[in-house]
Amino acid sequence: MMQEWLRVSKMHGCGNDYIIVNAFEEETFLKIQDWFGNFLLENHQESLVMKEEAKQWIIDTCKEHTGVSADGLIIINPPKNNSYDGEMVMFNSDGTYSGMCGNGLRLVVRYMVDKIIKNN
Repeated sequence: MMQEWLRVSKMHGCGNDYIIVNAFEEETFLKIQDWFGNFLLENHQESLVMKEEAKQWIIDTCKEHTGVSADGLIIINPPKNNSYDGEMVMFNSDGTYSGMCGNGLRLVVRYMVDKIIKNN
């Protein structure tokens, strides 16, 4: 299941590297929803359990020598309504959910301005 290719970007800011997944692309969005299940659909509440395969994919992807090498992975989801432009879901390199990261947020804003908002 997690062996499929997924297009990602790598960005860095203030000493942190993050893998950015643009889930605005429909094919990517569907893969992410399949891999992460209800965790992403239900506003990633900590009481929900993420699929173990998704957690392992994050760990493997963030590894220094065999992966992309990153401090974490950020999924940019399309908005659920028109009151905002997108949603950031951040994971640490050990696969755990991280509610917020200032450096990650800076990168998401830059990515959205450069890649998503300009194209829509």
